Amino acid sequence: MISVISWENDGDAYATENVGAANLQTAKVIKAILKKAFNSSHDMSFGNLYEPCIEEIEKIALHIHTWMIDTFSVSELQAVFGTDFNIEFDCDEFCDMLFDFQSDYLGNSEHYMARVCESVKIFEIPEDIEFKEVI
Repeated sequence: MISVISWENDGDAYATENVGAANLQTAKVIKAILKKAFNSSHDMSFGNLYEPCIEEIEKIALHIHTWMIDTFSVSELQAVFGTDFNIEFDCDEFCDMLFDFQSDYLGNSEHYMARVCESVKIFEIPEDIEFKEVI
């Protein structure tokens, strides 16, 4: 299980998302992408970006795409994004895919382009857990 804490604006509107992962390696790839693409440094990251121009979006998207290709194998990226991941860069296609991914792990921002990934923890759950509805 992956547990992600995120925020927006000036460190408010904290939220936690808990999402399953197929295996440990996929969880590690997800963690790295979240920390790279949605950090708060505003240095080639979408985290907490407010009304960027198209040129800024393209520059950041290309930077993240290049980093992903240089850091992970295509099979690792396809394990995260499915067959939607394209090794050839197309800004619109890549941003659509990346922001769908962001929505799953960080939720959506009300006022900013993306929330900030504050922390990511990976938990191993060795047995299936059954939740019984009580109400």
